[in-house]
Amino acid sequence: MHTLLKSHAADPIPDIVLADRNNRPPLTKAGLSPRLRQKLLYMHVSSFDWEQGGLKTPIKFLDRDSIEYSLTQAALHNKNEERMARLSLINGMGLLDPDQGGIYQFATQNCRHQCHYSKSMAAQAGSLRLYSLAYALLREHDFLATARNICDYLHDVLLTPAGVFQSVPTDTVVHMDKYKFSMNDNNSRIHIHENAWAIEALATFYEFSGEPGALEMATGAADRLLSEPVPDNSGVKYAQAELRLRDKLAIARAFLQLYRVTGERRYLQLADDTAGFICSQFINARGGFNTCTGNTDDNKHAPQIDENICTSRFLNLLYYYTDKINYLEMARHGLRYLAIPQVATSRMEEAGILLLDEELSGTPLKIPMTGDKNDPRVAKLHQAALRSFGWYKVLHHQGTESLADH
Repeated sequence: MHTLLKSHAADPIPDIVLADRNNRPPLTKAGLSPRLRQKLLYMHVSSFDWEQGGLKTPIKFLDRDSIEYSLTQAALHNKNEERMARLSLINGMGLLDPDQGGIYQFATQNCRHQCHYSKSMAAQAGSLRLYSLAYALLREHDFLATARNICDYLHDVLLTPAGVFQSVPTDTVVHMDKYKFSMNDNNSRIHIHENAWAIEALATFYEFSGEPGALEMATGAADRLLSEPVPDNSGVKYAQAELRLRDKLAIARAFLQLYRVTGERRYLQLADDTAGFICSQFINARGGFNTCTGNTDDNKHAPQIDENICTSRFLNLLYYYTDKINYLEMARHGLRYLAIPQVATSRMEEAGILLLDEELSGTPLKIPMTGDKNDPRVAKLHQAALRSFGWYKVLHHQGTESLADH
């Protein structure tokens, strides 16, 4: 749905065109050319709705990559980007459900108060992560309150007695879902990728707010998923025969975020194992990562823009946690696909590519964490490090097994 909303442009070039090997343009080297970077910056600003925030479309939604890019630039004292981020986030709060909590996926009729009934897990987790990051960088308590609203919705409505999250209730659900993962939890619809999204978002909310209940939900869901049989090095069992990048990536990001906030090395190992599986099974030789394993239908498995942005950003950050150069090379391989001009400019704007390019062009802030986990001073330093510097940072845990209890 997010891809469909963001593809509202005069003459978009769909991904499927580029999946045809005979029609693909020559690949650029990893990294954006100055001309393409300038074009993406122009698209980012020119597509912005200065009255309501977000993109200039009659369908209003939180374009999370665009807002995150504005937040990172605001942290570098770019006042124009700060105004863009604030306007989008403040008006985005109109998507909140005032009755049951949570956030709607989008609104129609060019009005954020004409909300569509859908409250997908992607919207809950993505918005929770975004408003948590916005609070960390802009210190607006309304953003913290919005994140807490979504966190409460996850706890009160979606959290099952087994400790995992069910899909958002809807009357239009099709129950014959080939990607369903059943854990026999009162016939609830439990999806691994949705649980992973929730785990990462809750751990991010804990990172920037310090609310222990969010971390308790995140670790509880992760431990419940990890209790299932493990057939393939990823840490979780899948019910479908055909594996999807979306699922593996969600799990890997969740584990890395859990390691960051807890210091438990098992989570880092699981993120490392899952990332290795992604790099071996989903790589596209011409650039980027395919959306599915297998090679029976090239169009079906071709790279998808949002997945490649997310995968490449994750692999780049994981490189600094593991010192495995292969992950940095794979992140650049993802940008190699995204840097194709026809891909980068095929939709209204692609600020996520700008985020990736900037992260690949620099290094994250590295904060070494050493000492006894029972030392209150170490725990206090860890909490201060979590609250600071936004998402693109590395907390190196040394000499400690877990710091999240302090």
